[in-house]
Amino acid sequence: MRTLAICLVVLTTTAHAQDDAKPRLMPLFSNVERGPAFMLECRNTFAVPIPATELLLHLTYRVDGVDRHETGGMAGSFLGGEPILEPGQTWKIMLGFRQGAYGTMSPDFGAILRSPRTLPLTAGRHTVAIRCADIWSDDVEFYWESVTVPDSGSGRSAASR
Repeated sequence: MRTLAICLVVLTTTAHAQDDAKPRLMPLFSNVERGPAFMLECRNTFAVPIPATELLLHLTYRVDGVDRHETGGMAGSFLGGEPILEPGQTWKIMLGFRQGAYGTMSPDFGAILRSPRTLPLTAGRHTVAIRCADIWSDDVEFYWESVTVPDSGSGRSAASR
């Protein structure tokens, strides 16, 4: 009985550690991105420190079941030098699927980097998953509405009325 209890504790601890390593992908509502945006929370699962931009060079995402590996743009505040991510350290990256060539490059909400990608989407249901540090996040389902609402000329956008 004692052996069974020890095995159960080891299995539970191992499963919890694997879940902690899995990247978390959360929807991010942003007027800046003008398209679907997500906050990626990722852990450095490697045994060595890595530069933050190295992570983006190997970032892969899957939209509607199709893998994409595009470096896109990236930005971060490197005034004190590029962030080095220690083993086990968790960080956030803002990822936006812009529908045109606009937006800002400044990260926010505690993210170390912002990585905008231009990815035109059709209206409807989509899924996205991100592979970070060689581990895939769960699929996140989202809906995109591609209709443009005309401004009535009042100086306010349709979204602010």
